Amino acid sequence: MDRRRFLQTTLTTLAMAQLTAQAAHSAPTTWTANLGHGFGLALHDYSDATLDVARDAGFTLIRTDFFWSGVETKRHVYDWTMTDTLMAGLAARNLRPQFVLGFNNPDIYGGNWMDGITMSFELNAYAAFCAAAAARYRDINPIWEIYNEPNRDNFWEPKANPAEYMTMAKRAIAAIRAVQPGAIIIAPALGHKMREPVLDLDFLEACLKYGLAPLIDAVSIHPYVDPELADQTYTAVAALLDQYPAGARRLPILSTEWGFATNEFVDEDLQADVLLRMFLVNLMHGIPVSIAYVAVDRTEAYVPLAERSYGIVRADYSPKAAFTALQDMNRRLAGFTFQQRLPSDPDDYLLMFSNNGQSLIAAWTAGVAHDVAVKEMPITLTSRPVFVMI
Repeated sequence: MDRRRFLQTTLTTLAMAQLTAQAAHSAPTTWTANLGHGFGLALHDYSDATLDVARDAGFTLIRTDFFWSGVETKRHVYDWTMTDTLMAGLAARNLRPQFVLGFNNPDIYGGNWMDGITMSFELNAYAAFCAAAAARYRDINPIWEIYNEPNRDNFWEPKANPAEYMTMAKRAIAAIRAVQPGAIIIAPALGHKMREPVLDLDFLEACLKYGLAPLIDAVSIHPYVDPELADQTYTAVAALLDQYPAGARRLPILSTEWGFATNEFVDEDLQADVLLRMFLVNLMHGIPVSIAYVAVDRTEAYVPLAERSYGIVRADYSPKAAFTALQDMNRRLAGFTFQQRLPSDPDDYLLMFSNNGQSLIAAWTAGVAHDVAVKEMPITLTSRPVFVMI
């Protein structure tokens, strides 16, 4: 074992019990009530054009990286120019931020960008950065997410390690709470294994054993499955949370990243279909935050080809079918609250919403297209949800 790995293993063992007491708090239980439907869009840049995509599509939340290396450009010196500009852009568009606090800061502290934050000097510096960010933007009250997909080796090199992650998370959470006790903090942004029907929850369970639940305000996961299969993951996560309760609170489950790339298997119309169904299924399951991945297609050379076409607009900002469909959904559901799934065939989804005595049905099928009648009104069910006032 090299010196770095020996030291970080020793530090992890020593720090766990101490940090649990530091980070524990009595978190709010009703913060999600102020989010409306909690629909959001992930962004990879802070440009006005990209922020306009989120606003014009009708979203109220954005999820984006809050890069440690972009703020602490010299040791113990924070440059807020970029993030202040972003905050102004969000405020101008009435968008609430959910910020991912990461990743490593190799230009200052050595190592690589995706190295897990494990060494004592890194842990101290990262916690100080988190506290400084929370103090500067406490009046905006962002949702703070502690890192991104630490259960995946490519985000926590060389090997994902829940004990290491929890040591980092506990320090960061304690630092944030010290300057903003009522901050909204979520974790662990659990990553997916593509095409698996249920998320691998071993990492999450380990984090819960290390005391995650009492420290946070919600559990964040990235389902990345066909929308109608998400119930398997939500049921499994809820069962884990029952085993590791957060006192008297029931932690909400958030879907903070989930999308569908356009490719030879998924054309732009199908992408629109499944993104609509993703948001609607999440409402049906009581998921208070749903973030679609991502706003704009990417062209950077370092981005794998398979990950470049998740956008709801193309790289030149021309809209895909998903942009128009999501814009329409957000407009139609404004002011409506989900009530129930109406009895139907298992493959059919008839979701009822209400608003001051008005009723709206969002309807689609995961099977073959066919006609149904709802309160004597004929509706043609296809893979694309339709919205019908009844």
